[in-house]
Amino acid sequence: MTLAERRAAKGDRRVWELHLLPRAIEILPQLRAEADMIYARLLHMISPTEIRAVRALLTKMSGNLESGSEDMPPR
Repeated sequence: MTLAERRAAKGDRRVWELHLLPRAIEILPQLRAEADMIYARLLHMISPTEIRAVRALLTKMSGNLESGSEDMPPR
């Protein structure tokens, strides 16, 4: 069952866009329910404060990667 297709972006031939097909749109509520159950299981016993702390740390780590090596301390 095909749920999505790749299409070349009109403005940039290097970019591919992912488009949902009608069958995927039909089952989105079911997929959302499944995802919600997975997130509930994953985050069970983790407080909102802990989630915010992890998000902040991951954002900082991502920023470190984006800034390149110029800000890194010498080895």
